[in-house]
Amino acid sequence: MAILPINPAPLINCRMHYALMLSIITKMDNHEPWLYSNFANLQCNKEGYQGNLNNDLRFCKSDNPAYYTSIIDLEIVKAPTFQKLNCSLLDVLRQAIAANKYVYMFANKYYIPSTPFYQESSMTQDLLVYGVDEDNELFYILCYDKNKLLSSIPVSFENMELAIQHSHYEFWNETMSFIQCPDESFAFRARSNEVDIRQLLNDLVDYMESTCRSEVVRQTINAELYDFGISTYDTFKRWIADEYVRYKDFDPLIGLTTIWEHKKLMHARVRYLHHLQLIDMPSSLLEEFEQLEIKALGLRNLAIKMKYHNRLDFEQFYAKMDEVRDAEVAILPELIHRLEMKLAGHIEQTV
Repeated sequence: MAILPINPAPLINCRMHYALMLSIITKMDNHEPWLYSNFANLQCNKEGYQGNLNNDLRFCKSDNPAYYTSIIDLEIVKAPTFQKLNCSLLDVLRQAIAANKYVYMFANKYYIPSTPFYQESSMTQDLLVYGVDEDNELFYILCYDKNKLLSSIPVSFENMELAIQHSHYEFWNETMSFIQCPDESFAFRARSNEVDIRQLLNDLVDYMESTCRSEVVRQTINAELYDFGISTYDTFKRWIADEYVRYKDFDPLIGLTTIWEHKKLMHARVRYLHHLQLIDMPSSLLEEFEQLEIKALGLRNLAIKMKYHNRLDFEQFYAKMDEVRDAEVAILPELIHRLEMKLAGHIEQTV
């Protein structure tokens, strides 16, 4: 049996595209500087380009494994390529695990036990292969179970083969990513040994100004089709209003959990910066970020309650969302100011 290490409960895990990557990264030593340098901005498809806001609202620089290459090694191959070469994908998975490589891939979860789609409906989605048991003919994968929890699931060789054979590939899900944690070759690459204050500052300013100037993002997506930062609150409110006309489909849990996880990580970030004395941070500001996280969780729980009782109170919901946004708008400038002071001091020391 070969099992690669994973963290089944990373700090943020609402969306599979970052939950699976963070399950690997957060098992690595000294991952915190990289984590707290990232995940500062949000993006959402603009009106006219939206499908389901639960899917469209997401962290910037999170939905493609290529965004993580500063901390992991990554090889990408398109699944149809293996099929054209008449390769056994099961053998490819075995060989990858034997070489200490995780496999981030897409497969039809109709054949994956314990998932919401097992024996119910065809759905090609993300999963992470992190282990193999040759004796019992099992792969070990990480993905969401039928309770929407990130879970480790054993999958027989037979079911995995069926899941691969019956996958429906499109441009966005046809890649297989082979992920390796740093080895000696990483000595020649840039490493995140401390929080990148400049990058964090730029992303927080973008968040406040509802934009995204990151070249990495702009090289990956058409930024003109997205709202960013604070403006995503209004995008979300307009989407809720549209959904009201078909209320039976109203289920904003994933989108609101994304908002909560953004504040949860923001709170953890400022505590980390304060603990290491990387920036001067009064206890009152830490408490305000803690309260912001609590307010965002309250907004999420309010929506769950409304969904359960089949009663959407627009006035109450919008007021709660405005409360979260206003609290964030009130405290972020102070954090940005302190990061600017830190960066200016660093520049003076290096001049």
